[in-house]
Amino acid sequence: MNTKHIVSTLAMTGLIFSLGTSTDSYAENLSISDLGSLSDTRTEGYATLMGILFLREAGTNFQAANFHDFPAGTVPQPGAGTLIRSPRSVHARFAMGGLDADAAYTMWWVIWNDPSACATSPCGLADLGAPGNAVQYATGFVTGADGTANVSTDLTDDAPPVGLNVIIPGGLAKSNGFGAEIHLLVQSHGGIDPGYVDLQISIDFAACNPECVIQQAIMFPPVN
Repeated sequence: MNTKHIVSTLAMTGLIFSLGTSTDSYAENLSISDLGSLSDTRTEGYATLMGILFLREAGTNFQAANFHDFPAGTVPQPGAGTLIRSPRSVHARFAMGGLDADAAYTMWWVIWNDPSACATSPCGLADLGAPGNAVQYATGFVTGADGTANVSTDLTDDAPPVGLNVIIPGGLAKSNGFGAEIHLLVQSHGGIDPGYVDLQISIDFAACNPECVIQQAIMFPPVN
């Protein structure tokens, strides 16, 4: 695997789209988005925990944005996304359209932890790879015959899981969930290729059938 593929593609296009467990440790690492996973049998025992969570997550911020074509970023696509930010994490949900039918896709976080240091606003290609910036795998999926998909993914300020495809290391800086400018790129891996779908939905420019192309992008500006 060549981890420079996305960076090389962006360079050719000339821009990035401008566009726990004890109660204490559990509360430290759980976000509001995790509350839905608590079963009814556990809810009563976590009354205090939930109170702690809501206090810690009181500063969450909601954003919504549209997808655009890539790389020009001038043509709105039939899809949009939402981002819920907390100091230590972001949770994203996307409803996408205009994608290839019966195709495999990956999505990639492009994170600028200090957007004020970018040469342009929003941040662009010249700022990619600067200290504090990162590109890493977000999620993968396959489309149906109508070229649509509904996807969700999360990003935290912890180190990424071992084995996750990281293009430019760094991730989300500690407690910088509000301050980072966040873009996501949507990369097609072509038609679904049985036996290789695991690669098509998880690795940069893997099992391209017949080619891998970044087709769409979405951008969320910082909120602090």
